[in-house]
Amino acid sequence: MRISKSLFISLICLGLIALVIVFYMGYLDRGVSKSNSIYIRSYPTSASVFLNDNSIGKTPVFVQNLKDQRIIIKLSLKPYPEVIDTIDLNDPASRLYYLDRRKSIKDNMLLRYIKGDSHHKGFFISEHVVTSSQYLAFLKDKQPSLKEINNWVDIEDGDCPIEIIDGAMNVKANKGNNPMVEVDYYGAAVYCDWISSRLPTEEEFVLAVTEGTTRLYPWGNERMEISLPSKLLQSEMLEVKSLPPTPSYVYDLSGSCWQWLQSSDETARVKGGFYYSYKYIPDYRETREFKKDYTQFDVGFRYVKD
Repeated sequence: MRISKSLFISLICLGLIALVIVFYMGYLDRGVSKSNSIYIRSYPTSASVFLNDNSIGKTPVFVQNLKDQRIIIKLSLKPYPEVIDTIDLNDPASRLYYLDRRKSIKDNMLLRYIKGDSHHKGFFISEHVVTSSQYLAFLKDKQPSLKEINNWVDIEDGDCPIEIIDGAMNVKANKGNNPMVEVDYYGAAVYCDWISSRLPTEEEFVLAVTEGTTRLYPWGNERMEISLPSKLLQSEMLEVKSLPPTPSYVYDLSGSCWQWLQSSDETARVKGGFYYSYKYIPDYRETREFKKDYTQFDVGFRYVKD
């Protein structure tokens, strides 16, 4: 059977393309064992990767586990990744990597990585305080009794962003993106259990604000004055992420609301402050202490993950 010239040329071209693909894939995988390699991506992309608390680049990256128990970190998006650094897995002090961003599946919260210092390990902290919509999702998933709800939230207070009407729980109009307030320490802690997290310690809260610097506020050292409309109620909350974040894009650490901190005592401290209380934003040094069953229109919470 004779093959036309055009068909012959097409077959040759297809064969060459196949060879190029095979060669390129071999080139890309050269020296990389698929059985012990990891391709690290983050959501969102371009998150920083830390090797023993030292930034070694952005995601996505290849992580290759060699037979001699060493890890090689390689930048991807290149035909053959460039070796960035190595880490000895036999060294008990070695930690492979951290991503500066991750996402919590249950409440869709973005988490930011806070680098540790000589006294504290690094940790992830929620990008903003927990909102009333997120807390409502927790309640609907948990299906607590009314008695349990009343142990966690002052649901009957007019400032509570969540209400129960005819047995149905809902977020009040235009309150879904506001901080979940009127929640006591126990209501914050049980949410943290649900999300497999915990409340931040006071030291972690401060570290999230300062990131090891001398700044007093997430945005620097200048006090932010607040100009309030005369018609604004004292209990009127700002939506989350309304105020400037830290350089690591952690919001609501100052001015959004007071936030519960981890405590093993009968009382617990709160930090963060409420913008209305002073007509200016309090800095991270402002602290109050309440009984754990205390609820108020300006007290909410956020969480951390180790």
